[in-house]
Amino acid sequence: MDHTPGVLLEPVSVDSKIENRCLVILNQPLQQRDTFEAIWTHASTWICADGGANRLHDLFEGACQGRRSDFLPTAIVGDLDSLRQDVRQFYATKGVQIHEDADQYSTDLAKCMRFALSSPWQSPTEEVILLGSLSGRLDHAIGLLHEMMREAMRTPELRIWLFSDISISFILKAGVNRILLPQNHICFTPNVGILPLYGPAKISTRGLEWNVTGWETSMGGQVSTSNHVVEDSITVDSDACVLFTIERRDGMMR
Repeated sequence: MDHTPGVLLEPVSVDSKIENRCLVILNQPLQQRDTFEAIWTHASTWICADGGANRLHDLFEGACQGRRSDFLPTAIVGDLDSLRQDVRQFYATKGVQIHEDADQYSTDLAKCMRFALSSPWQSPTEEVILLGSLSGRLDHAIGLLHEMMREAMRTPELRIWLFSDISISFILKAGVNRILLPQNHICFTPNVGILPLYGPAKISTRGLEWNVTGWETSMGGQVSTSNHVVEDSITVDSDACVLFTIERRDGMMR
């Protein structure tokens, strides 16, 4: 499978037809508006996870307040305990769906994924872009990575991208994966990691400074962190799912 994360940081024309891709905005700070707007153009459905609607609303303040109506989510989903009343009222008057899900045994992200993958009014979702964070509370960070894997297992054909504070992360499934990362791409540093967060794996790589062949990796054993990209195309052959992460030059959410 090929992965091209850099494409998602380049804005697409308003005339381009984007289908089957959902952007989920979690309740984490958003500051780099230009990067956010570029990612927004790559989705056909936009869902705010509860307080994520506050973040979206507040991103367009001051001189940019007039543009707030240009970035209306498709829906706001969650138990809504973090959604401010002024934000709820603003989006409700704009026709945004507000879907309350009081299930206390699932996270707001899980509720958003369930909503995105089951909504009858849209074509089937094939890709999900998550705007979240791996900083802050450790249990939230682990929970986010857990939800990514759970959804990948439930829907094998689904591709999930995580845009966190300064990285882009995504799951490499068992088999041969090719990651296209042109070295002259201004959005990335050379720093990458291949993390066996979901269980032991045996990997072989090409295109990295420190390549491995038939290398066993596991939490508590050997882990490939702080490796470096040295070619435009990286190949990772794994016998199990691993998390691939690459550092962005400019963090969007910090």
